[in-house]
Amino acid sequence: GERRVLIHIQDLHEVEEEKFLKRVADRISEGEKHKAFDHLVIAAPPRALGLLRGALPVGAQSRIRAEAAKDLVDEDVTKLRERLTELLRN
Repeated sequence: GERRVLIHIQDLHEVEEEKFLKRVADRISEGEKHKAFDHLVIAAPPRALGLLRGALPVGAQSRIRAEAAKDLVDEDVTKLRERLTELLRN
């Protein structure tokens, strides 16, 4: 029925999200291996943040300086800069 279709769509969305986060984790891991950054600041919705954190190797995890369990994709540049500055102060 309709409920089964909605659950299936949600499952597909979650699978795609997990694939995306794995690709992000792989890129971060490569950057960490090549010493492309000293520290990370990660912001993502709570579920995505947990998945991303879990997908990162220990070396990359050790470079996380701050994180925010929030979706900041729609933040304008000024507000985003303020949030990141605040995260780094804590």
